[in-house]
Amino acid sequence: MNRRTDCVSGFEWGMSICCFAMGTVLRSVFITYLLDNESWMAGIIGAVLFLPMTACYLALLRRYPGMNLFEIVQSALGRVFGQIVNIALVLYYISLACLNMMELGSFITGYLIRGTPFLVVTVAAGAAAAYALRKGMTALMRLIPSVLMISCALMIISALQSIPEADFSNLLPLFARKPGEYGHAALISLAVPYGESMTMFALAPMVRPGDSLKRPMLWSVLFTMVTIIVVHARDATVLGAMLQYVALPSFEVYRMIDVASSFTRTESLNAMVLAMLAFIKVTILLYTVAKGVAHVVGMKSEKPIALLVCMFMAVYAAAFHLTPYNNIEWALNVTPLIWMICEYAVPLALLGTGWLRGARVKGEAAA
Repeated sequence: MNRRTDCVSGFEWGMSICCFAMGTVLRSVFITYLLDNESWMAGIIGAVLFLPMTACYLALLRRYPGMNLFEIVQSALGRVFGQIVNIALVLYYISLACLNMMELGSFITGYLIRGTPFLVVTVAAGAAAAYALRKGMTALMRLIPSVLMISCALMIISALQSIPEADFSNLLPLFARKPGEYGHAALISLAVPYGESMTMFALAPMVRPGDSLKRPMLWSVLFTMVTIIVVHARDATVLGAMLQYVALPSFEVYRMIDVASSFTRTESLNAMVLAMLAFIKVTILLYTVAKGVAHVVGMKSEKPIALLVCMFMAVYAAAFHLTPYNNIEWALNVTPLIWMICEYAVPLALLGTGWLRGARVKGEAAA
């Protein structure tokens, strides 16, 4: 296969991480339910705490070059135990993909095309994702930089347009909450916007050999932190006390922008971008699920089962459709604990196992 069509650059891979994270941050209302006007602090605390794990992820990619997450698990833990851990990871990604498919369907049926059956939306999104998987993820990853630049431009424009509606006193008082609440919010930010970036392990083998992954990954952490600060500070200044009563603060801010002229009405455009970011994230997650299932059952490629996986997830999301507030309650109390095991405990175990094996081999060679 042609080198260009089969690979992406490290820059495109890093932009994919940023796009994946941005699709999460714009819907991370659960952080605001803990810190309200101070929710932007979770971005800073989470970034500082996540940096050591970034080094862990990079060390794994260096130790196991050219392997995706599931191959790394089997190589580090062996065939039997590695298969057990891979099955657990597949279940984790199924849950993650289902929740994000549910959020995409809820957003489209609740804000864009009201009255549309939820199942119709999820099945259409699943079919589109299956088509993208059949065409290859490299094609999608090359489109991501354009989508990300448009999303960033709209985020900046909306922040500037919302200044007349903003009351910066809404950011006060600072440090008015208990330390445990900041810790809880930091745990959520570690598990969701930052920790979910481990999904990009599935796409790491697509990066051209020789391209650095360190700089794109570090830049993606900084990008995620800045995005959380900008989005949550903007939402707090514009919505004020209403922040606790809306399911999607970022979109409600777009609705409050002055629409005196058609030129300034960016609500529809922002809604389309939000849906596009959610779709990209869902597609990457579905690819990871398909890759994991293919690895567990011993298939060489995920493409033969791409449609089956996507349709299963579309129906699964519809069958377990919860309200946005049920999803918020789950994200506050359950998700961080489960997610942290897969996102942090497993990589640390992989790195520790690899280090112990290397030390044993060196010891045997010295003896």
